[in-house]
Amino acid sequence: VPDTSLECNKADHRCEISEQGVPTCVNTTRGSGIDCEGNEHVDFFCSNNQTSGAALCISTPPSDCYSTKCAGNDKFNETYISCDQSQYTCLVNDTGYPECNTTESRGSGVNCTGVDHSDFYCSSDETTGKALCKMTPPVDCYDKRCSGSGAYNETYIPCDQSKNLCSMNGTGYPICDSTKSRGDGLNCTHSDSLDYFCTNNQTTGAASCSFTPPHSCYSLRCYGPISASFYIACDGLSHRCALDKDSFPICVPGNRGLGVDCNSTVPFYCSYDSTLTKPSCTYPEKYDCFNTKCAGVGVNSTYVHCPQDKGYCSFNATSGQPICVTSNSTGAGTFCDGKYTCRDDP
Repeated sequence: VPDTSLECNKADHRCEISEQGVPTCVNTTRGSGIDCEGNEHVDFFCSNNQTSGAALCISTPPSDCYSTKCAGNDKFNETYISCDQSQYTCLVNDTGYPECNTTESRGSGVNCTGVDHSDFYCSSDETTGKALCKMTPPVDCYDKRCSGSGAYNETYIPCDQSKNLCSMNGTGYPICDSTKSRGDGLNCTHSDSLDYFCTNNQTTGAASCSFTPPHSCYSLRCYGPISASFYIACDGLSHRCALDKDSFPICVPGNRGLGVDCNSTVPFYCSYDSTLTKPSCTYPEKYDCFNTKCAGVGVNSTYVHCPQDKGYCSFNATSGQPICVTSNSTGAGTFCDGKYTCRDDP
């Protein structure tokens, strides 16, 4: 009999057709169906064509982020109910009202572009619950605190956002979430890692870039504010001065220190004040007579032999003792008038 059908669960029954063409459901063995890929109630769930009853595989592939609500259809197409689709799937009943089915499989979601959860975290549309990828690309400097909202908009808590993400609870109080992704920060314009270092506002924790541009001559020492006589050697070419928690000076590698820029189109060498913290550019002149010794800095300084018609004076940053640098540059000397003979000051 054409166009005649009846319900028959073929998981443990099969269909037979009589000589008159009438279908019957026989419970002697299972009937026809289809195979689905994956694990049932995880990677797929079973459904059937409403007219023919043919078996269907409804695939539910894994996603990075899952929707959090179900929508109805027809007159309920703007009706949404809560449903964690990382575990459950959305259905609608005969009236079109949405249902969160906890027995079938996971539901819908989206995949995010990123290596792992350091590059994004999951969010959802407040109205529809549709899954969203919130991208958190890596930056140079990260914020170090989280702020709240409403009554807590000036409340800050510690939160290293290179590894954590700021959130809020229902009252607006800030939360440092270690389960999602990295957080906020900013990029610093640079061509080399020596070009900057990161600092943070002490109150808000907001990141900022402190730039350490290249110079011709660099500071050689760090001094602390407690004692002007306490210092440490620190070559500003690839180090910078900072203070520890007790306000003692420390030499931090990886960035440049203070310095000055010289006219590089003409010969020069670096000179220093008695603290070795204030470099200056010295441009050699064609003196009539050149110094033959270099003096150090500090109370225990000495002199070393150094004909400065063939070199110039520098310093050991730790001891303050003089160093004679032999190079193509000449050093200090004096101009003479009339007839003269060059002699050393004993």
